[in-house]
Amino acid sequence: MTRFMTDLILYYACAMAAEQAPVPGDEAMRCSLAYERVKTHFYAAPPAPEGTPERARQSNAAFSALRDWEAANPGKVDDLTDIARSWTVGAPA
Repeated sequence: MTRFMTDLILYYACAMAAEQAPVPGDEAMRCSLAYERVKTHFYAAPPAPEGTPERARQSNAAFSALRDWEAANPGKVDDLTDIARSWTVGAPA
């Protein structure tokens, strides 16, 4: 499994966990890092410096690209969310 897929599963697991209850600080940090790595996968250029308007544009474009990828790969998303659900205690089946 690629790092991207592992991070995407973690991102989905984090989203599921956050729907159930607040995510503790250390876990929230891991979730945030996984989400950033997933978005970085979709950057068209190396990331601009944090806090810059260019970085905000990159981040928005990357999020859009992630959603486009999800729409183009519904079976893969279902498989990954199934794995994520198995990682998330208390998530609905």
